[in-house]
Amino acid sequence: MCVTGRELTLAVQMAEEVLVERARRGEMEAYGLLVERYQDKLYNFILRLVGHRDDAADIAQETFVRAYQALPRLRDNGAFATWLFRIAANLARTAWRRRRRLSTVELDAVMPVAQITSQAGALGLTETGESVEAVVEKQERYRCITKAVSDLPPIYKEPVLLRYVAGLSYEQIAEVLQIPCRTVETRLYRARQILRQSCEDMRSW
Repeated sequence: MCVTGRELTLAVQMAEEVLVERARRGEMEAYGLLVERYQDKLYNFILRLVGHRDDAADIAQETFVRAYQALPRLRDNGAFATWLFRIAANLARTAWRRRRRLSTVELDAVMPVAQITSQAGALGLTETGESVEAVVEKQERYRCITKAVSDLPPIYKEPVLLRYVAGLSYEQIAEVLQIPCRTVETRLYRARQILRQSCEDMRSW
């Protein structure tokens, strides 16, 4: 029997809802599985916002602690991911305001090279179908992309990171940021324009 992508997505979502419900009942093993599922994406998302590895690790840990403590207040087990990233975004904003500055972090230090290829291609910043070797040879180009993302205003940076680092859908991003889905689309479109222009400007130095 052939399983469609939609059926597989629904199955994964249902499995996650079961884990959330078990975690609600105090099963630490179930919550541990949820942590394993999201820890890398969550850490990378936070790191790109705050720009410091130690801060990102601390915020990620605090996010999971707060989420566990607040699980009884989560109304929809199927909304765990968006709820988790909303907590992380709020904590990251607080940390950013404390520092009042963002530093650039090497893109290939927090993502596998193959993932860099995928994300850069999705942003329209590189040709599709490039080999991993070609990507490695263009590390300087990705440093430019990293700096361009780091320099984005928060209003554009957050949806970009939620989309291309955390892998959330437009609808999920709208829930995390508590803005209309149409606004998410507009901000991502504008962010891609800014990134393309920034990368072109940096390559002309």
